[in-house]
Amino acid sequence: MKIELTDKQVEVIAESLIYMGTEWGNCVRGLNHNPDDVQFDYWTEKSKKQVRSQYRIARNILPKLGYSKDNI
Repeated sequence: MKIELTDKQVEVIAESLIYMGTEWGNCVRGLNHNPDDVQFDYWTEKSKKQVRSQYRIARNILPKLGYSKDNI
């Protein structure tokens, strides 16, 4: 499916991905560096896998919108 977007819509989507990608990235880094942290005690394996997937997808979409994946 191909969707036509205006420049403003692309900008909003990119900003959202950057914001949420940063949030997801922080969670992924926390999970990878300190998996025994108390804040991750209630996370299920499914939720850990989901946040890693969301972060990866956000990093892959940004270059397609003309942004650097390093933004997040």
